[in-house]
Amino acid sequence: MFVVGSILIYLPSRQYGMVTDFLNWMSKYANGSWKDVIDCFGYHGLHQVFHVINFSFYKLVGLDLVCWYLLFAVLHGINAYLLYHLIKKITLRYNIRASYLALLSGLLFLCFPYNVEVVTWKACLHYLLITLLLLSILIITYRYIDRSKISQLLLIHFMYFLCLFILELSFIIPFVVFLFVLFDRAYYDRPYKSLLVKIPLVQLSLLTLYLIISRLVIGDYIGHYGAEEHIKFDTALLFGNAWKYFFKNLFLCHFWNFGYKEWLYNFVLSQTWIYSTLSLIAVILSGLVIIRRKYFSANLKVSLLFTFSFFVCLLPIITLYFMYIHHYENDRYGYMANAFFIPALLIFISSIKSKQLKRLLYLVYIIATIYGFCKMMSITHSAGKLQHSLLKDFNPPRSDRDLYFLANPENLKGAYLYNDSHYNADKFIKSLDLLYEKKVTNTCYDIAQYNANDHADVIKVDILDSNTLKVYFGQYGNWFWKSKRGLKDYDTDRFFVDKENLSYTLTLKPVVQNCIFVYPVAGKWKYIVRENGSFIKS
Repeated sequence: MFVVGSILIYLPSRQYGMVTDFLNWMSKYANGSWKDVIDCFGYHGLHQVFHVINFSFYKLVGLDLVCWYLLFAVLHGINAYLLYHLIKKITLRYNIRASYLALLSGLLFLCFPYNVEVVTWKACLHYLLITLLLLSILIITYRYIDRSKISQLLLIHFMYFLCLFILELSFIIPFVVFLFVLFDRAYYDRPYKSLLVKIPLVQLSLLTLYLIISRLVIGDYIGHYGAEEHIKFDTALLFGNAWKYFFKNLFLCHFWNFGYKEWLYNFVLSQTWIYSTLSLIAVILSGLVIIRRKYFSANLKVSLLFTFSFFVCLLPIITLYFMYIHHYENDRYGYMANAFFIPALLIFISSIKSKQLKRLLYLVYIIATIYGFCKMMSITHSAGKLQHSLLKDFNPPRSDRDLYFLANPENLKGAYLYNDSHYNADKFIKSLDLLYEKKVTNTCYDIAQYNANDHADVIKVDILDSNTLKVYFGQYGNWFWKSKRGLKDYDTDRFFVDKENLSYTLTLKPVVQNCIFVYPVAGKWKYIVRENGSFIKS
């Protein structure tokens, strides 16, 4: 049911996702071989298991859009099922009389709007895999606690070994397992030392071995962004960002009016006294529940367990940039943590005695979740439509004239398109080659990008004189970008860009003679040819 549901609800996004980092990997895969898996195709990290799976699928289906869409949707559906299975086991184990919680947790995880980036952007396979393995480890851990089969213990450690070579998020898995084992032993007042030695302690030993290998192989204990980025003891990042993620999920703040969410994230939750007070209150309440646990319901205690797990899952990414300006971007960081936040909230609501209030809170959160999800599906649908419309419509010039891209869509409401930092339209040219087998041999210059709001957005260009073009928008709500930031004035040996509010002028220098300028209008490319010192619109 969960797998089929995932395939159906993500159907609008089926065209989207083969952008940016994914294209970089596919380019390496197209020119690489199995031996390149050993050094992760030159990447700074030990992700061999991820590349075995990703590269195998590429070898099997190539760049077939439908196959990649199905792979990601199926894996997300499996994760939703595993979460359902875990919550079902927990509600039975701790006598929580709310059989609907497991099904509701799985379904909300399935359509949680902040999960969309992971399921639609094809560079996020490792987030799906690591979450699948963590949920599986927890389920098997409960089985081992009950049956003590050595095969189950070996399977737990084998799965964790795989996790280590998928993504650095695996570093926190021993601590999540520790929380669940400790909670179970404390709940039933049973000895837990042997379990801690057999499971979390062994996992920590494997993690230590991994860190040593990483240091020897890549020269750093932590790959990906590096130890300096992942390990920062900055209270503003650790506590401030933690509460930002918490409120982001609790109130679905990313879907608020921009002014309101900027006020919440940049003013309220960035104040030291506010996030410190929130943290102190959380510690006091948690301590009260733990110390006086006999007086609290199983619902509250299990909710606290999942809340702790949510914050623990954020630790590897908590010091990284928290994005709120757009929808979609960087939501992937919270994918694994979301699997613990959703049941934490639902189980907490289930502890409320008033049936009317309980039902109202469930209804409000379900409606808000579905609204956010539908909005994200609309964004990815439009982004996919714009992406492939531009790729299909573009025909490489037969001449060897230089190509100037006056405006390339950087993103569509946050969904990545052709965000480029190389000044040569690298992402768009690579997309043409890999996805449509259209090779561009011309020298390309990426003058500016822009944020699209719809696949029908229009760029307008006026010819001011024999050397100057004015580029602007045909609708409200767009602005120009350059190298993943807002466009500013800049100068090169070939042209000068003068930014003017929501437009810019491009002034060519004498070195530029015959060339071609391109810009998008409602998903189609328009051309301006420069010949013999004059501009000619085609």
